[in-house]
Amino acid sequence: MKIINIKQKIQKAIKKFITKIYKKIKSVDLLDGQRRGEIIFRRVFFLIVMAMLIYLFLLIVVGKKEDIDVEEVKAQEIVVEDKVEWVDGNRVTTKADGSIEIVPAEVFMSKEQLDKLNEDKLKAQKIELFFRENRRNAPLADYSEKFVEVANKYNLDYRLLPAIATVESGGGKSNFRSYNAWGWGNKGFTSFEEGIEVVGRGLKTGYIDKGRDTVEEIAPVYCPPNYKNWARSVNQFMLEIERIESK
Repeated sequence: MKIINIKQKIQKAIKKFITKIYKKIKSVDLLDGQRRGEIIFRRVFFLIVMAMLIYLFLLIVVGKKEDIDVEEVKAQEIVVEDKVEWVDGNRVTTKADGSIEIVPAEVFMSKEQLDKLNEDKLKAQKIELFFRENRRNAPLADYSEKFVEVANKYNLDYRLLPAIATVESGGGKSNFRSYNAWGWGNKGFTSFEEGIEVVGRGLKTGYIDKGRDTVEEIAPVYCPPNYKNWARSVNQFMLEIERIESK
């Protein structure tokens, strides 16, 4: 390796330097023994100091190069592994050579699971089309799958959260607080995903679990000042979502 060659060259240079100094010391013609001893001591001391400095230089500079080379060797030894993803129930494997292998969902799922997967897909499409076409590209159009996921998680009507968001903010266009498209409480969220999750969980624990499982029963608590109009509007948007034909 290059580093070994550099070390060898530096070692030869140090050896040559020490030999040269030694010959100079040996050839010195001093006036008396006392002075000769002082000069020899000084020169030997200087020689030792120089040798130590050169040694430290090797440790710092050449040692760093060795570390870099070791890291480079390790990086070259990294093996690219296959990447496995799940897309609509299908197992998609992107291999190290760039080829793609797709194993269909039918291999892993029962008919009931496949039917549920397709049903959720249609629901997400309806929500997306509702926000994108009926509400002129409202921001929440990009979160249709999250709406369905949370509805399944908390046993909600998949249209409820999108409909409330439409009443309260036009689908995320005029939010009550940051990312709070539902007028929920007096707080903001860090993202629409967090808002969908928090409001979905709140509807489950604060309303559904307490027996308020229809829009008419939710409205007086959710929007007490004008709950009748609120309930009418939510129901209207839920019906609008249901009537959308997925593409």
